[in-house]
Amino acid sequence: MGEVLASLVESENLSKLIYYNTQSALHEAPLSNPYDLIHAKVFPYTYVPPTDDSANVYLTVSFRQFKRVNDKFKIGYLYVNILCHKSLVSIYDGSRIFSLMNEVENVLNGKRIAIGKLLFDYGDELTINDNYTGYFLRYEVCDLN
Repeated sequence: MGEVLASLVESENLSKLIYYNTQSALHEAPLSNPYDLIHAKVFPYTYVPPTDDSANVYLTVSFRQFKRVNDKFKIGYLYVNILCHKSLVSIYDGSRIFSLMNEVENVLNGKRIAIGKLLFDYGDELTINDNYTGYFLRYEVCDLN
């Protein structure tokens, strides 16, 4: 999981879209330490921000839908949830959510991780609460070790 989280926050555009709550997020300075986003705004588990949370952007990453292969449990899918406060969706370059989706796709699709290769499988809109909206992206873990 650490390998996936590191790859995500190492993406300059992705880290800027998560960190900066401005419409000009993509035009801001690169983060000096994007790893600080891990466990602050990028989580290795499902996280739902409280309704009274200040406006933020979050990514959550989780392995789900375990499968049994040759009497061992294997991971079937990697889910990436993109959660965005409704007040932050609009950026100068269009939609923060769609920009985040594009950056996640650029980082993860076809990426080989320790347990296999990630291939985009499916995505859809998420309903979180009155203040947050988002999408999830599901990647199939292929060629499981």
